[in-house]
Amino acid sequence: MWLKKYLAPLDERPIWAFVTDQIVFKYTQKTPAVNDRNKINWALQTWDITETKERKIPNYIKEMLKIGRKYNIGYDTIVAGKDQRRQMPLWHHVGVLDNHSWNKKLASCLRLTHKIRTVGDLEDYIEKDSRHWHCKRLARIIMNKIPPRLHPSKLEIEDNLDFTPRRLRMEKEGNNEIQDTLDPNTIDNRSPEKAIHIFGSYKRYKNRKEKKESRLLKTPIKRKVDKSHSKINVYYTILEPETKNNRTWYTGAIRTTIDETDETKTYRINSNLSKETADILIVIEALKIKGDIHIKTNRIETMKDIKLNIKRWEKEDFLQKEDREAWRAIAYQLRLHEGETKISKIETEEEIDIIKKITKTLENGGPAESIWLNKEEIPEPFKLEGSELAELTQKKAYKMILRQRKRQPGNDATKRRIEKTKEELLRKTGTCITRNDIWINNGKRIIPPKVNDFLWKLCHDKHKIGPWFLKIKGWENKAHCKCGKLETMNYIIMECSLNQGPTIWNYMKNKWKQTFSKTQWLQLTIELIRGLGSIQLGKSPRWMNKAYIERVTEATWLIWTIRNNQIFNKREMTIELATKMIERTLQVKIETEWTYITNIKDTGHKDKKTLIKKWGKIMTKENK
Repeated sequence: MWLKKYLAPLDERPIWAFVTDQIVFKYTQKTPAVNDRNKINWALQTWDITETKERKIPNYIKEMLKIGRKYNIGYDTIVAGKDQRRQMPLWHHVGVLDNHSWNKKLASCLRLTHKIRTVGDLEDYIEKDSRHWHCKRLARIIMNKIPPRLHPSKLEIEDNLDFTPRRLRMEKEGNNEIQDTLDPNTIDNRSPEKAIHIFGSYKRYKNRKEKKESRLLKTPIKRKVDKSHSKINVYYTILEPETKNNRTWYTGAIRTTIDETDETKTYRINSNLSKETADILIVIEALKIKGDIHIKTNRIETMKDIKLNIKRWEKEDFLQKEDREAWRAIAYQLRLHEGETKISKIETEEEIDIIKKITKTLENGGPAESIWLNKEEIPEPFKLEGSELAELTQKKAYKMILRQRKRQPGNDATKRRIEKTKEELLRKTGTCITRNDIWINNGKRIIPPKVNDFLWKLCHDKHKIGPWFLKIKGWENKAHCKCGKLETMNYIIMECSLNQGPTIWNYMKNKWKQTFSKTQWLQLTIELIRGLGSIQLGKSPRWMNKAYIERVTEATWLIWTIRNNQIFNKREMTIELATKMIERTLQVKIETEWTYITNIKDTGHKDKKTLIKKWGKIMTKENK
């Protein structure tokens, strides 16, 4: 954590950090020239160390600065408060792209004679000095170069919705009224060193070095204020999904009370999301109501996190939360809301009756608006990615590095296919899983490596079949089956009679009914085959799920093999031959498992019983 200590505020820096400053300052860039008195903070200014071989910087300092560059270190904030703007280093300011004024003769007069180092010093000098008109003119030129978002006299938000230091003290002391009120937490009045961020996708250091326009130079943030100050009570609750009633969605409702008139809106949310995310999406809808709102609910856990933990979690980029985008979205809505926001638990009997009425409305069903998380709805000036360097620990830094390296496989098309697979698994089996679960489960031991490779290509659409040949001139005729239809993977595996797909699937279905008469064969689609390792047959035991996955695995691979033999080896396939092949495939599978089980001394007898249950009448007399 050397980088954290090196870039800490002055009163928190260790002695070795000041020594390191002198080493770094000695080997700064040669063009443009940087005056020695201009060098204050490596992360808060635009100068950098030289890249030539002449630099004699110790390796540990090189590595420290290299880590900062690699993980996008830099100053970043949503709205800088006046105190923070005044404390920013003036010379080589991060928000100024034109640095030609720093090395003028009058600039050295401002540094040496008038002792100006920060933006606040420059602002005070312009207001007080009336004698040195030539220095004052340059001071005004430099001040005008500072962008509006960092200019000390151009504050964008002055609506008194953010907590003042006095209100923050009252919150810590346990004032109930203040604790129920949510702090938009938009204006940052801490020292600039506290606003240094690291990690995240935004390239702060690279934009600063190449003098590109960053979000610090873009249009200042403005928050509209509802001048009517109408006070609105908002009640909400959510019903969780139930497979018994075929309800595979979270259903939620918001009831608003304005001037003794009630209005109820119902929503539905995809149950692939967590309970916490469903709560957040409903609260986001409530925050879109104009005026001072008071949200009252029986959903306690998420409300506590929103009230007590969202500030702390945002400083570490919601590292502990899976649905980071949802938490970022609600932090944005809190900052954008046009009035005061309160959240509290229902307590009176009247409030409990209102929640019961809302619940009955949801249970009765009816039209509902679908809501989901739109990741693109947060404007760039409101985005704050990465963790604050001052809040970082060694453990958090390690997790952030792992999270940054761990990228979701595939492009946007692959992600859409995986989303369809998730929806199909939810619709057919009632199981809610994540993308990572699909990739991990497809690599299970019960799925052979060759089939795992087949599923990987199926998810990424990398099989060289029909649509692939259509893109190559002169090979368009290879895109179609002998029957004349386009060879898509769905047609090859599920429909084509030349590959004997329907015959093999009917055989599997009939054998399943003979073995498991009480459990229905799950009707397959190509989306289910993509998520083969994640299929669960309701509350069936694990060995029965395994039996189903193994049957589907063998049938899928056999159909794919038959198709390839017909194309490359010119082998025609009949129904009788296909039936014999699938019988032989299953017998080889059973014999392999039987041989493995008979060599186990302790638990072999238990596994034999399970194997007989799993394969039933397909097993031969020799194995039994």
